[in-house]
Amino acid sequence: MARVTGNASNNRLSGTNQNDQLFGLEGDDVLIGSLGSDLLDGGLGFNTADYSGLSAQITLRPTGILEKAGLGTDQLVKVQRIIGSNNFNIIDASSVSNGSTRLDVNLVQGSVSVQNVPGVGSINLSVANFNWVIGTTSGDRLVGGNFSDLLRGIGGNDTIAGGGRDDILIGDGGNDVVLGQAGNDRLLGSDNTTGGRNEVDVVSGGGGSDTFVLGSRNGSFFVGGGSADYEQIQDFSAGERFELGINQTYQVQRTSDGFDLFAIRSGVRDLVADVTTTSFINLPQGNFTITASQGRGIFQPSNSF
Repeated sequence: MARVTGNASNNRLSGTNQNDQLFGLEGDDVLIGSLGSDLLDGGLGFNTADYSGLSAQITLRPTGILEKAGLGTDQLVKVQRIIGSNNFNIIDASSVSNGSTRLDVNLVQGSVSVQNVPGVGSINLSVANFNWVIGTTSGDRLVGGNFSDLLRGIGGNDTIAGGGRDDILIGDGGNDVVLGQAGNDRLLGSDNTTGGRNEVDVVSGGGGSDTFVLGSRNGSFFVGGGSADYEQIQDFSAGERFELGINQTYQVQRTSDGFDLFAIRSGVRDLVADVTTTSFINLPQGNFTITASQGRGIFQPSNSF
């Protein structure tokens, strides 16, 4: 174990592969993350915790805890900037949700703001090399960056927007707005956790050929509420696709600006999605069923549905 202490200058401090304590004191310091469970205390100034040389995926929690995938758990104190390792690193606020905790992340700008963290208050951080964000049970705002990101809202009425690559965006519970933007994105207003019950989500693919996920091997999302819960898809076009519920029977009905997708349950139609199309789509006649042989329930139109 090493105890490394800086001075009033701008220091660059590193420890050992044991459980170390790094103290920056004054100045704008860089504290190097390494193996072991370490304390990184920047002290005064604008301080950086740098994990770019670490081989493991890291998970940052708003309480200042940073987990290193089995290589140790660090406590960050008075650190304003975190540089992730060369991995798919995670910002996870799900464990600090208390109903009022809110997360605002913009990976393009490299900014993280967390409001009302229990026992801490509000936190503002600068980050780099993070691609996976897990929100809170309140309404979060999550914006992706210039790489392929995974953004998940958990609960609350979230706004989630992808970046310039192929992203996975998941609203989870609440009435969410999910915006794919550029890239070939995988878009979920809901998922298996909530199944879309009592939700009305708004989903837009933006550019690229996107996949709109409306079900899983467990069945269709947005069933059980009739027309009270559904996904509003704003820009479906030929070449894009749905993933629907396995062993679920569906029906479509043309509307003035696209079509409605219904799940058929005990002979009764249950609205799953209100779809606005940006190109002409030929619709199937009558009922159709997604079978287990169709794998993940892929349903893809070109100029025909």
